[in-house]
Amino acid sequence: MNWVFGEDSGEYLCRATNLWGMDETRATLKATGRPGVIYESQIPKGMHSLEKIRELEAAMLRSRETTCEEEKQRCKPEVLKKPESLMVQEGDWARFSIRVSGHPRPRVMWIVNGNTAMSGNRFKIWYDGMYHLDIPKTRQYDNGKVEVICRNSLGETYATCELKVNPRQDDYRAVLKNSPKQFGGGWSMRPAVLAGGLGLMRGVFIAWYDTDLKSYQKERNETELDRVFEEKIDTDYSILHESKFGEYMAKPMDKGEELEWQKVAKRRNASEKIKEVG
Repeated sequence: MNWVFGEDSGEYLCRATNLWGMDETRATLKATGRPGVIYESQIPKGMHSLEKIRELEAAMLRSRETTCEEEKQRCKPEVLKKPESLMVQEGDWARFSIRVSGHPRPRVMWIVNGNTAMSGNRFKIWYDGMYHLDIPKTRQYDNGKVEVICRNSLGETYATCELKVNPRQDDYRAVLKNSPKQFGGGWSMRPAVLAGGLGLMRGVFIAWYDTDLKSYQKERNETELDRVFEEKIDTDYSILHESKFGEYMAKPMDKGEELEWQKVAKRRNASEKIKEVG
């Protein structure tokens, strides 16, 4: 016995037998276990928890061996809970959920405004017994119809809902952000006046943001500036502007009357032309 434990203690009998007789000898072994190692059960008397656990485990093993798994009936997909239409503020989270039955488990495809939604930065698609489509940060181009197609080998089903995105009130991206638009700009002919009084037409490229900026400035002049400035017209048609920074007078200029520097410039141009001719 290479290894001796406390439960090996006891009396050992060795017996030898042949045709002429029998002989035997006895020996006693006393083995003491290490201190701290407890071989007896610590459960108080009257409690049979361990035996019950063993019986339950044995019953479960027997039931697994005797019962065979029944094959699930195959059927086409059927929508048990349709996704609901949502109305959210731009930038908020939007979630659509649908519950579908069917075997084998159907494949669910989400379509947002005619484009297939794939799980990524813009959309989150996940499953926890129900199929979910999350739009973490809604934009105005997400406004429209959301469709769901559930399909397996036996058929398919269809559901739809609406997503309405309310634009933000403090949105100035149409003016400040260089976002893509249908009109990319074009050339326009505008008059120009040289120092000598000669006029010509020159081409100016007008970008799409110039048009938006002008409309924005026009709307600002018509609405916002009215709350700040007040105009008073005097008898000589001079306009007194009052603002939060003070008052200043603006008097209209008579276009028919020439100023002194304009007369001097015309005389100099005429003398230079005479010298060139002579």
